[in-house]
Amino acid sequence: MIHLSADRGLAHLPILRSFVMFTNTKLAEEIFSNQSADTQECLRQLPICAHANGHEQIYPVSTTFDKTIINDLPYLPQVDIPPDCRSLAKMLGVICDYDLRACVTVLQVLSDQRNTDLMLYIHWLGHLQLYFRQQCTRCQSIEVISSCRIYLPDNQQFRSLKDLLVLQNHTEHRTSIELVSEYLNLPVISPSTNQIYWQFKDLFDILNCVCAVNLSHLFQTIHLASCDKSNFHDLGDGMTVLKEMGVEKMISLYHHLETLILKCVMENKTNDTLHNAIAKKRHPTAPCGSREDWEWRFGLTCTKISVELRTLIGLNLENEQLPLLTTDRELVINTNGAIIYACMEQKIIENLAKDAGKRFFISPLITNTCPLVLAALNIDYVERREIFVKGSGASTKRCYFEVKGTGGSFNVQQTRFHISENERNTCETIAFNEQRKETEAYLVVIVEHCLDPEKIELAALINWSENFKLIHTSPDSHICYIVLPSPSDPKKTKELSADSQSSKPGPYIPPHRRK
Repeated sequence: MIHLSADRGLAHLPILRSFVMFTNTKLAEEIFSNQSADTQECLRQLPICAHANGHEQIYPVSTTFDKTIINDLPYLPQVDIPPDCRSLAKMLGVICDYDLRACVTVLQVLSDQRNTDLMLYIHWLGHLQLYFRQQCTRCQSIEVISSCRIYLPDNQQFRSLKDLLVLQNHTEHRTSIELVSEYLNLPVISPSTNQIYWQFKDLFDILNCVCAVNLSHLFQTIHLASCDKSNFHDLGDGMTVLKEMGVEKMISLYHHLETLILKCVMENKTNDTLHNAIAKKRHPTAPCGSREDWEWRFGLTCTKISVELRTLIGLNLENEQLPLLTTDRELVINTNGAIIYACMEQKIIENLAKDAGKRFFISPLITNTCPLVLAALNIDYVERREIFVKGSGASTKRCYFEVKGTGGSFNVQQTRFHISENERNTCETIAFNEQRKETEAYLVVIVEHCLDPEKIELAALINWSENFKLIHTSPDSHICYIVLPSPSDPKKTKELSADSQSSKPGPYIPPHRRK
């Protein structure tokens, strides 16, 4: 029995004899086992002489290693452990095996020493992976991934495992993932980035590392990107008009957000209201802007759907406002004072924007591709309000509408239809009379799938009196067709473009039919 005075500190404790000097290890083990937990812990703090960096130094016995497992790490304190003393050494806290404590400690020390030898990190991560496979369990402690740090060659940084993004598919939403990594300072490990560690993807999963970009990541990144002055032109306060790069960043982030919201809805089938409104009622093949697509989108503008969607994705608009990209390359927040609409047609937006009063219109690049984002942020559609507006330079006109129907799909190159001589003459008198053209117009409307109430919809709208040569009529027949431009004539090609504003416009093609 060793009696110590009450004022004797840890630095003055008696030094343990070397393990090679123990003559009766079984007796020592028995004595240790019969001590209280507090006493055992105190004994583990007893100093012992260990080798480190080629010198003998004094360390608490529980911080030392069996030298046989760290031959390549001379700066760690190591002691000689005879085979018959291994059990006693373990009781005293000496690290004798490639267990969790050994791997975490070594990885932490390697990082503290700023060691960039990748093979050492690979070696000890390999032991850590083997340990968990033998244990057949997952790591439940956040302290483990907080303590484990590795050197990332592509980033030239030493980072904790809790600060990594371990991603299987780094090609999908690549730009968005890079932005999350940049703004949240989360280095990526993937088959293409820091790929030397990709062999441990299963280990990172066992350790509960972050293995996917989540909604919270995107919410934070969108907010940080909206506050980043480098994304804006140096005008005014420097936080008003986005650069082209800034626009691309916001679009990529919102496209990724749309994907994650849909994934969240699909995985949470317990909410029948949301699942029916978003998943079941959506037409599987309906293109953007089609009748079925509009019916589905308008169904999402219901306040109940919007509230439940925000609850599902954890978005609290009172504390976490997400800025949306407008047609003016500005970012706007849906507050009580802002009037914000979504609209697919740029020309409708341009005409509505000329009205008095400040209104914001979400960029069609967001509107067309992110309906769930708009639903979550409670953004209404101009199209749902059925507003008719006057176009640029427009005036009141008397219009003649000639509606043509097809039994199947409309094809601008192949579809044929009938025009009577009276219809042709009426249009011709308007087309070649400048005074009448100012007050009258002759339009041909083509509707496809007229015999199928499930598919019937507008296929094209032609201002025939504005461009009389657009429809070819044969003097020997009433069968007509639309004249397409020659590929070698760029001027005519432009005239027939659906988005062209030339003096001889081509047929109007709905957005979802454009290529």
